[in-house]
Amino acid sequence: MMGPRCAAKLGEDGTFRGNGPGAGLALAYDAVDDGWSLGRAAGSGTGALVARAASLDHGLAMLARASGCMSTFRVGLPCGESFLRPGKVPAPEVLAALGYLAVGAVTAYAVLARPSSVGVAEVRRELLSGLPGGVGLGEVEETDSEGGTTWWCCDLSVPFEGMLRLSEADAVVASALARCPFEPVGRSEVEAAALPTANSAKVLRFTLDHAA
Repeated sequence: MMGPRCAAKLGEDGTFRGNGPGAGLALAYDAVDDGWSLGRAAGSGTGALVARAASLDHGLAMLARASGCMSTFRVGLPCGESFLRPGKVPAPEVLAALGYLAVGAVTAYAVLARPSSVGVAEVRRELLSGLPGGVGLGEVEETDSEGGTTWWCCDLSVPFEGMLRLSEADAVVASALARCPFEPVGRSEVEAAALPTANSAKVLRFTLDHAA
């Protein structure tokens, strides 16, 4: 006997999408308001707004109803895990226990070595000319200088609005900066509006069946 149907799935872009009849709907995160909005699925994220959700659980329930699930349903995740709704533990806490967090951007760091005759303004221009659209440039600071070479450190803001598994933050940065003439260094950091408590004691793991 099959368990509750998977009514919503989290995509790699951080947006939840409905299954079955609800496949045309997507639940997207708004980092400015720290809230969730249900809209018509249109490529990445959402298109025309259908409704604003009072919480992530409320939005998932709306997706489930659109998918024909009126009671218990499952939410599938890119990592292969899933969890049941409704439940006593709020969805953000369940997701935090599985390593996911709603984020608004990912911060990366890069180091460049340039001749000491090159100043910060020129370094900034070079960085800006090599960054893809949407990626923001923050501080550019001199970290060391020796033998006619100066090392510069800069921080970059990679846009990502949605539910992200923290272990995948570096992969998001690598993908966004794949064609840049420099490489990120160190660990990436996420920008989150809120940090829910990961209630791992109440999270039950099970394997998705192929019929979901």
